[in-house]
Amino acid sequence: MGGQAFKQPGQNGEPGLYTPRMSPEAYYRLREKAIRILADGFYENVVAPIDAPEKETFGDIDLLVQGPLTDFTADDLAHALGAERHITQKNSPLTSFAIWDGYVEIVSPIGDVNRDAGSSAPSQVQVDSPYAEGGGIQGELRGPKESSSSRKSVYRQLDVQVCPAEDFAWGFFRQSHGDLWNLLGRLIQPYGLTVTTIAMLIRVPEIEETNRKESFLHLTNDPRKALEFLGLSPEPYWRPFDRVDNLFDYVSSTRFFHFPQEANEGSSLKARKKSDLIKKMQRPLYRRWFDEYLPSLAEKSRATSHGAADRPQTEKIDREEVLHEALNTFNKQEEYDLMVSTWHSARIRREAWSKVAAAIPLEPGDRLNLVLRGLRHRISLERGVTPEVVDMDHVPTFIIPAVPEVSTRTDVKADRNDASAVDHDGQERGGEESRPRKRNRQSQPETVDVPALEAWVMQNWEEVRLLEKTRVKKAKEERKIARDGCVLDAAVGGPS
Repeated sequence: MGGQAFKQPGQNGEPGLYTPRMSPEAYYRLREKAIRILADGFYENVVAPIDAPEKETFGDIDLLVQGPLTDFTADDLAHALGAERHITQKNSPLTSFAIWDGYVEIVSPIGDVNRDAGSSAPSQVQVDSPYAEGGGIQGELRGPKESSSSRKSVYRQLDVQVCPAEDFAWGFFRQSHGDLWNLLGRLIQPYGLTVTTIAMLIRVPEIEETNRKESFLHLTNDPRKALEFLGLSPEPYWRPFDRVDNLFDYVSSTRFFHFPQEANEGSSLKARKKSDLIKKMQRPLYRRWFDEYLPSLAEKSRATSHGAADRPQTEKIDREEVLHEALNTFNKQEEYDLMVSTWHSARIRREAWSKVAAAIPLEPGDRLNLVLRGLRHRISLERGVTPEVVDMDHVPTFIIPAVPEVSTRTDVKADRNDASAVDHDGQERGGEESRPRKRNRQSQPETVDVPALEAWVMQNWEEVRLLEKTRVKKAKEERKIARDGCVLDAAVGGPS
């Protein structure tokens, strides 16, 4: 939360706490103590994500934990950590703790050389007090914390996120290196790829057009497999980057960074004005990517007609090609086909019922939802009409089944994940034999025979409405009898 969780008043009216950004000294001192406490009797695994390079201040401390060693509560953790206050959001695995860490002294503006010119507001200076010295988290340091007109208590925010065993490695992976995934996310997003706190996903284009939330297909939560698919070397990822430029070099080594187009477009004013960048541009590392790194690459590309000497030009990848490759790499073709088929079936049914609803000739005061509910109870688009509604030897169906057709797609390029198709300098070799890929297609997708459905509904909707009214009335009576029976049983079985 960037140290903002306790700035507002608490749920019981407690005043907000002062949680200024931390120096590296305070950050690492408190982080190591917290890790020791949580690992000593609380959790089997406790880790801190790898920090971004060159950070001068820190907003909060993030820790990931897994495998509780015993039964305990957030209050128990707060006591062990010496936390003044803690917050756990409903249905959230994250708990934030406010750790007291000494005072700042409120310095009078008179004679204050650190004050901004023209300002009459007092400045604040960290006090080198017994409480700040090695402060926070230790029980013996729960000293007096009252603020006064001359000093203010300082708190540090510690965020502890509980991970299931199967998500622990991925959580550490995804939360490491600060804004690295903001940068990578922007590069892979146009190709349907998304890396979340749970897994790497791919968006199914057919579904994304109308419902982005339902379009995500899980690919992997294995960090190594994810990095390799993105064309990134796994080994450097598990070490801190010494410099920001080293992190940027790593990000731009993904096969989804297309040089020099990405450098030229990314450093342009037009790209900077995109709404999805405005908020992220407030982040220092993200700003440096656009203000310094991309312009430097663009300048290198202009210095020679063949691009920068140490960076070969790369060709853009087609989104459909990425989808096919992902389905093959992660063995997701069957899951994808089922997902698309299920979505398509649900869509044609929604559309069919919408057309039926619009066609029913209701009178003023008639309840459309009663009629539609009755129709849905009594009509199966696959199996036809139930005998309750109409007595006939052959029950018609309103679904026209799909006609499957297997088509062969031949790639003109070699598989990008095939190491044999890549030279040692990272460039694809020409003259590779193309390899065919097969994907099930539907030449005639499943549809609903809407005219037949509408014709049947127009003939029978009034009878269906009466049947539904009878069903609803009967259900209410049965619930009332059951309720009265429970009351009677309670009265008979109660104390005499």
